[in-house]
Amino acid sequence: MKLSAFRNPKPIVALTLIALSSLIALALLAGAPNAQAQQPLDTPTPTPTPKTALDFTENLPADFPLPDRKPPLGNLDSMLSQIVERVEQGIATANSAAADAPISRGESVAVAFYMQSDSTSLTDFLSANGGDPRNIGERYVTAYVPVSLLVRASEQPGVVRVRAIWPPQPADDAPLSLDSKSAPSKGSVISQGVALHGADAWHAAGYTGAGVKVGIIDTNFTGFSALMGNDLPASAKVIARCYTGMGEFSSTLANCQSGDDNHGTVVAETLLDIAPDVTLYISNPLDLIDLKTTVDWLVREDVDVINVSLGWDWDGPGNGTSPYTYSPLRSVDAAVSGGAVWTGAAGNDARYTWFGAFTSHDSDEWLNFSPTDEGNTISLEAGKPVKIQLRWDDSWDFADTNMDLYLYKSGEISAGPVAISDDIQTGVLYDEPWERIIYPPTVGGKYTIFVKHVSGAIPEWMQLKVKDNIPAIEHYTENWSIANPAERSNPGMLAVGASHYWDTNTIASYSSRGPAPDGRTKPDIIGAACARVADDEPINLSNGQRCWFPGTSQSSPHVAGLARWSRTLSLRTRRSR
Repeated sequence: MKLSAFRNPKPIVALTLIALSSLIALALLAGAPNAQAQQPLDTPTPTPTPKTALDFTENLPADFPLPDRKPPLGNLDSMLSQIVERVEQGIATANSAAADAPISRGESVAVAFYMQSDSTSLTDFLSANGGDPRNIGERYVTAYVPVSLLVRASEQPGVVRVRAIWPPQPADDAPLSLDSKSAPSKGSVISQGVALHGADAWHAAGYTGAGVKVGIIDTNFTGFSALMGNDLPASAKVIARCYTGMGEFSSTLANCQSGDDNHGTVVAETLLDIAPDVTLYISNPLDLIDLKTTVDWLVREDVDVINVSLGWDWDGPGNGTSPYTYSPLRSVDAAVSGGAVWTGAAGNDARYTWFGAFTSHDSDEWLNFSPTDEGNTISLEAGKPVKIQLRWDDSWDFADTNMDLYLYKSGEISAGPVAISDDIQTGVLYDEPWERIIYPPTVGGKYTIFVKHVSGAIPEWMQLKVKDNIPAIEHYTENWSIANPAERSNPGMLAVGASHYWDTNTIASYSSRGPAPDGRTKPDIIGAACARVADDEPINLSNGQRCWFPGTSQSSPHVAGLARWSRTLSLRTRRSR
């Protein structure tokens, strides 16, 4: 009989999963007095206690002149404005400037248009002037737009804001102290998580995932085909939806294997070790509409479990909601409403996040990250882009507290900032309490982040997050570091933290911790990480251990493989009635 005939209503699925997952978490962390799987329900919300990773203090001089605050170009965000300015000033060509954006095609940049009215006139304008509209939704359009057309496009009727699109990022950038790397494993490789999570006992009892459908949404699946029939299923059990551009996809598996990113492949390996006989659905969406349509596809295909070991930019006020139809938070809801269980990486941002109240000890409106330090220093590698996000307590789509974000080369304050995010928040539609810098340094070394209060009420809390920075930001708080969409509050979703397979009494130092900014408990469960996979070289750690796949990116598929058992058991229970 077809599996879909026994699909359960959402509450039954969610409650069954949560009950099973709680037992898994307790078993994995048994006897762990120091384990921080989640904020305990019977203890108060922790007070932010900044920790210092670098021995570095930097303050702006009392008489420091602010950089000239230039008016925004059209309705472009700060990053797009700076790209256009560099071309107009002759500092860069259109090609080189566009290449600094997260997604580009030649002289065109991938952008999202936020609309207050119908998008027909905008898409007609783009098509007639060399733009390439790709995804069109409710008050939201994504497109490839030539740098020379950005300002005019942003000023079209109905356009309120235009932002550069940053694709989802894997949650595996876990900072580890390593000595060297070894050759990758060969042949059939089994994760240590199988025994740790008790999956071998389930296998012996005949629970191997047969008849269950699992979706994996990830960045890329390089090397997937080479492992099929051994560490991954044969082609008959893999269905693909592979994106080659925004809004462009096919069922050709090769299109999911471009470049050198094998993140999705090792996620799939991990999940298949736990549940070897599932049917696998894989996809690599690029923008938020791609994500939504991919989730809709998985729901139509009657998929039981969806694993997402990715994180997106913040797009809500920190309470697990978003006003935007195409938010990843909303995609979680669509999956769960369709009957699927969603497992997602909590993030590896414990040492990349600072959270606290806005204080300025010398009353100069520059945020103090510690009582004696207005700067938060990071170490960057030349040519490796860094993304810095700032979020604060305010109405998400009508923010009227204006904050700015600055990045300087440490020790060279007088030379001015190397990057600025100074969007204006005045309380109109799409004014978000959010600033973002994406900066590709040409010179490696120390850089310092500063935050300026420009106008409006002082927010109750501020949250700073840095991605692609090793090994930690100077001042971090560990807590309040849950990723998007793991911060979503939905009984059918599990945000998964990480504990290394050799020491399940301790939460991994990088693993994101709760609570969410509004005080909700996060993460929901802990899974094993650093376990064995065939498609990654093991890292030889300074503590003598070997780590194949670090981060909550692996702990999440371990739990996803377990989640399918709750599905199988509930189906069999219904059959027996």
